[in-house]
Amino acid sequence: MRELLRRLFIPSAWDILDWVNIYGPVLFSAITALSGYLHGIEPMWILVGASLAFAGAANGLLSFSRWRHERDDKDKLQFSQTRVTKKLDASGHVCEIYLGFTLLNKALFPIEYQLETMETEIAGLFPPKRAYDLRKFTISSEGFGWFDDFGIVIPKPIIDQAVEGKIKFLVRYGRPGRLKHMLSKKMQVFIGFDKKGDITGTNWTETA
Repeated sequence: MRELLRRLFIPSAWDILDWVNIYGPVLFSAITALSGYLHGIEPMWILVGASLAFAGAANGLLSFSRWRHERDDKDKLQFSQTRVTKKLDASGHVCEIYLGFTLLNKALFPIEYQLETMETEIAGLFPPKRAYDLRKFTISSEGFGWFDDFGIVIPKPIIDQAVEGKIKFLVRYGRPGRLKHMLSKKMQVFIGFDKKGDITGTNWTETA
């Protein structure tokens, strides 16, 4: 809606507020100086009054901008890191790997998110396609949340080598009950295995 109003050359409330944040202190200072001049006040006091008007308006708008930013839920949910967990068989080899992600809530209030889509892969192997029992979660203020896909079965031990995996997900998030923002990521994951077939370490990088 905001973009549509812009195209129609009708400024939205936030456009007006952005304009006030930029030019408001200068305009308020100029009005104060003009009022002092019209009332015959000495130039020195006009300068003092205009300076105080500028400082007061700038400080007030800064405080309001901080308050507005703290209440806004956009970009408050951030991707933190990938997750790689494992399941071992009786011989100690990795027989199943779970890929997932961790999210960080940067807001001063709870953030709710819902998983829309998720795709994981390891060396051409995929998890079984099943419906998730739970897809919606709430993260407390400045807390972490995570989600793991179904396990990918490793048919035979991976010995002394590194394999490549992929994680792609899309979540919808916002204040509880008002999920109006989207967050999507696509990562490339590298998993190293030792001579015993156990995981020695992981690394990941974000891809386009």
